[in-house]
Amino acid sequence: MSNVNKKIVAESKSPSRIVVKTEGFGGIDLPDIIVEQPPSLTREDRGSSPIDHMLAGLVGSINWIGHLVAQEMGFEIKSLRIEAEGEVNAEHAFGQSDEDQRAGLKRIKVAIHIDADVDEDRLELWRKAIRFRCPIIDNLTNPTRVKVRIE
Repeated sequence: MSNVNKKIVAESKSPSRIVVKTEGFGGIDLPDIIVEQPPSLTREDRGSSPIDHMLAGLVGSINWIGHLVAQEMGFEIKSLRIEAEGEVNAEHAFGQSDEDQRAGLKRIKVAIHIDADVDEDRLELWRKAIRFRCPIIDNLTNPTRVKVRIE
């Protein structure tokens, strides 16, 4: 399979809120995504934060890859619940933290709760395959070039 180009277009609605338009793989328009800073920073609560969306992308990708790998390994997932959490220094965005502080998440913890008729050894192989094949894990653990330009 060749590379697939994904593109989104977002329009700012306020300093803390942006509406994102996405397109499905078949070229169809999908529902808007509202990204908003948390109410502790904006006093509003109309959308999920950028960090929420990043973690949502992570668990969404783990879910898809997890089901795909389980099918390839010949077992059925009865239920799957994925939790992800991360810690970020919000002061960094305001320029109030030390220069040695990262702007992004310091760490991400993922807990996968699975119900499947499969032994522990195969579950460990399944987990390792997810870790290896998940594109979002890859992007979060390896440097990815990001080019920002003004037009």
